[in-house]
Parts: sequence; structure tokens; C-alpha cells
Amino acid sequence: MDLPSPIVDSDDDEFDTDEAAEYLGCSAGYLANLRNWGSGPTFHRKFKRRGIFYLRSDLRAYKLRNAFHSTTEY
Repeated sequence: MDLPSPIVDSDDDEFDTDEAAEYLGCSAGYLANLRNWGSGPTFHRKFKRRGIFYLRSDLRAYKLRNAFHSTTEY
């Protein structure tokens, strides 16, 4: 009897824009705006015009960079 393999949470998991937005707690449109403004998380392209994706490690780093402990910090 084969047991199912456990799901591994990898830093190399790829997220499309909708999945990345859900992970960050924002809308896909807002994430696209951040990408255009150059202030969002690091993204990658598979193809020249389409295929933008984000790595879990980049999303995690973005969340840590934008974390505050007090309203006086920003």
C-alpha cells in the first residue's frame, strides 16, 4: 500500500498574479500597479509579454520589508 507523499512548502513555489495577490492580501490590480510603479515584490517572466510569476521567497521577503510594529515607523 502506497502512502501519499506529504505536501512540501517550498520557497521555489511559483504564484501567478492572482495567487500572489491572495497570498499578500491585496487585489490582483493593486499588485499589477505595484509592479508598474516598481515598488512591489520581485517578479519573474517566463515569456516576453506574458507569464509573470512570483516566487514564494520573494513574496515572503516583500512582506517582511513592509512589516511595521508601530504607526510611527512609517
